[in-house]
Amino acid sequence: MVEIPKQWYNLVADLSVKPPPPLHPKTFEPIKPEDLAHLFPNELIKQEATQERFIDIPEEVLEIYKLWRPTPLIRFLIFLFSFLILIVFLCVFFYIYNLAIDDLKIIKRICFCFS
Repeated sequence: MVEIPKQWYNLVADLSVKPPPPLHPKTFEPIKPEDLAHLFPNELIKQEATQERFIDIPEEVLEIYKLWRPTPLIRFLIFLFSFLILIVFLCVFFYIYNLAIDDLKIIKRICFCFS
């Protein structure tokens, strides 16, 4: 049986070049934790701002992980299904778009013949 992880891994802690801090949309200055307080919980802001390599997973999230945690196969199938829906949508869109262009060409030819 696979053990439920107790900590998340923070990739930023091991980067040689740290990413630039997010900018405030109005002032274009690096955003402060106080600016995010009305949007996100404090625990999430601490996780985003930390430089520690491992971040403890909150107990509430661990409780949900104990109920059900999708396996990599399930996550892959969800991704694959979403990708296929996107591909089908794009194919249908381009097919309809090309039909509309062909119809316009036919209409222009008919109008030209009758003029």
